[in-house]
Amino acid sequence: MSNKNIFTVTQFDYPNDYIFPGKQAEEEILFVTREDKKILTYKKIVLVCAALVVVGVASFLPFIQLKSVLTSGATLVLFFGWFYLSFLWKQNMVIVTTSRVIHYSTAFLLIKKNTQLLPNEISGFSISSDSFISKRFNLKTLNIKSKSKLKPDIFVKNISQAKELQEFLAEGIE
Repeated sequence: MSNKNIFTVTQFDYPNDYIFPGKQAEEEILFVTREDKKILTYKKIVLVCAALVVVGVASFLPFIQLKSVLTSGATLVLFFGWFYLSFLWKQNMVIVTTSRVIHYSTAFLLIKKNTQLLPNEISGFSISSDSFISKRFNLKTLNIKSKSKLKPDIFVKNISQAKELQEFLAEGIE
């Protein structure tokens, strides 16, 4: 079995041989999660609806050039937005290894952020439902709290297995 880049995988299998930046040779991946796929689907539906609204508005405009510019623009935004959302979804994840918790996040224009907490740097956990959409899909946000003011808390948003991840981490740091 060959090593797979963890950022290209949509479904995680265990045991695994995934690789990620900074992975140490003796480090094993114990748990991986990312935002639930229902949220990705919801974002894509919103994108399609927005493009349809723009095309619908454009169809009522009297100027042919403006119609074609708006329709072409909506089509481009839809096409690139669809793949960009999928790319961002794959890049944002939390990896729990034998030695640390790592949160990878990629924001607008591919700004990457990597937050790590060692087991002795975790002070506690809390679970919440942030938004109407997360409540609608029965998804939770897990906040992994840092003991240090210098290291930020890790927020794992819109996941279905928040309770399982919290219990898993709590067992690991005891």
